[in-house]
Amino acid sequence: GNLDLAFSIEEKTGIIRVAKELDYETIKEYTLIVQAFDGLYSNDTTVHIDVLNVNDMRPEFEENEYRATIRENSQPSHAIIRVQARDPDIEDRTAPQNITYSIDQTNEYADHFSIN
Repeated sequence: GNLDLAFSIEEKTGIIRVAKELDYETIKEYTLIVQAFDGLYSNDTTVHIDVLNVNDMRPEFEENEYRATIRENSQPSHAIIRVQARDPDIEDRTAPQNITYSIDQTNEYADHFSIN
């Protein structure tokens, strides 16, 4: 149905408009019953409206904080830790997340680390 009165219809033209902002994460599909009435007779039809997802949510790291330990004066050639984030806009967790990572260059130690 027309949950939260998300849509309106112009009585004279039958044009359906979005009445308020839609949120894919809340409602993915609307099914509206539209009635036409000529003063004597009426008829109904069903209108299905699919809401498409847009990238409107921040990536979420799997952990709130990560910690690694390495010895001083060492420069290991292997990875010391792996951070992972996911995009909440992508429902399928096995699908590519299209996330890129970077180190905040304003941190005084940033030049000691790199991301591969």
